Amino acid sequence: MHFINIILMQGTLTENKVVVEDKKSIDSLNSRGFGSKENDLLSLDLKEAFFLIKNSGLEVLKAKKVLTEKQFFDFASKKEKSFSLKSLIFNDLRGRGIVTKTGFKFGFDFRAYPKGRKMGEAHSEFVVQCFTQNQAFSLNELSRMVRMSQTLHTGLLLAIVDDDQNISYFKIDREMP
Repeated sequence: MHFINIILMQGTLTENKVVVEDKKSIDSLNSRGFGSKENDLLSLDLKEAFFLIKNSGLEVLKAKKVLTEKQFFDFASKKEKSFSLKSLIFNDLRGRGIVTKTGFKFGFDFRAYPKGRKMGEAHSEFVVQCFTQNQAFSLNELSRMVRMSQTLHTGLLLAIVDDDQNISYFKIDREMP
């Protein structure tokens, strides 16, 4: 796993993101593919912030009070559907050194960039859709995911989590005759 060593890093929790204001922290996080810069601030989505809380000592403030890891998880779970599942997969991908961003506007859970590259340096290599082993989906849904990933010029990864929290990744391709 790759860990980011930052002595003190703080962010402020807003409605559905964590905002970092410290320039040194912004530069360090952004250089590693975290967040999106907006003016002189860096916005982290909830899964990015949770990863950083667990692995890099990010302190998240809500009403000037530092949230515990559990408090943040509970808050994020109420804000985002399937936060537990998605954060587990996000943490696994980031732990492997893969820059992972939201894929919401493309109809997927995540976009994953080639290892060692980040958004702006390379096109996303995969779109990732997250499932539990007990979730069913139709062949029509699978077909839609494959077509959409091809339209985006990326591969499709299905990330499936079993009851023991183990993740299996399945790359799905469409063979053209």
